[in-house]
Amino acid sequence: MDELVPEKIPDGYFIILTGPPAIGKGVFAAQFIYHGLSAGENAIHIAVDSPPSEMRKIHRRYGWEPEKYERNGSLRFIDCYSWRLGGSSEEKYYIADPANLTEVSLKLEEAKSGLELPLRIAVDSFSSLTFRVRASTAVGFMEALEGKVAKYGCLGLSVVEDGVHSRRTMSILRSIADGIFEMKVAEESGRLQRYFRIFTIRGTECSTRWVPFDISRQGVVFGVNKEGLQRVTE
Repeated sequence: MDELVPEKIPDGYFIILTGPPAIGKGVFAAQFIYHGLSAGENAIHIAVDSPPSEMRKIHRRYGWEPEKYERNGSLRFIDCYSWRLGGSSEEKYYIADPANLTEVSLKLEEAKSGLELPLRIAVDSFSSLTFRVRASTAVGFMEALEGKVAKYGCLGLSVVEDGVHSRRTMSILRSIADGIFEMKVAEESGRLQRYFRIFTIRGTECSTRWVPFDISRQGVVFGVNKEGLQRVTE
C-alpha cells in the first residue's frame, strides 16, 4: 500500500472497498484492522458476514493473534451476525436486530468508549448489514458512519458488495466516501487473477493503476517489489 499511497491517508477519512463476492474483501478488512493493531492503534471490527469467533479464526490463520489485542483492550468486536442463528451472543458488544441501525450506531459509541486515537473501524460488510432496510435508510446509515469517523478522527473502512445495491445507491455511497478501493477478477491463461486499485482518496496523491494481488499465508499480498509495481493493467 505504501507504493500506491506515498502519503498517509488522513485521519477522519472513511473508505469503501467494493468488489464481487469471495474475492478477498473480508481478508483485506481483517488485515486493515491487524496492521493498525500491530502499529499500536486501537480497533473496532463490526462483524456482519461472520461471527467474531470466525473472525478470530481468520486472524489466527494469518498469524495475527487477536486474543493478544483483546486482552489488552485494543481490539473490540461488535457481533452483528449471531442473531441469524436465533440465539444470544457471548460477545460483550452484540446487536440483536441489525435492521435497527440506530442500535448499531449506539453500540459503536459504546464500543468506542475508552479507546484513544489512533483508531481504526472496519465494517464487513455494509451490504449485509443493510440488506433488510430501504435504500434511503442504508444511505443515511452510511452518512452517519462517515460522520462518526470524521468526528472521532479515526480511519474507517466499509466493505460494499458489487451487484447488491442499485446503480443510484452505489453512486451515492461512492460520493459519501472519502476514498474508494476496488477489487476485480479476470481470467488469464486459464486461471483467475485478482486485481486491486485505489480509485480515489480525496485530496491525496495515489496511484490509480490496477495491481495484481493474491491471498497467501500472510493475507493479502500485492504484486509489488523493490523495483515497483510488477504486473498492472491500465
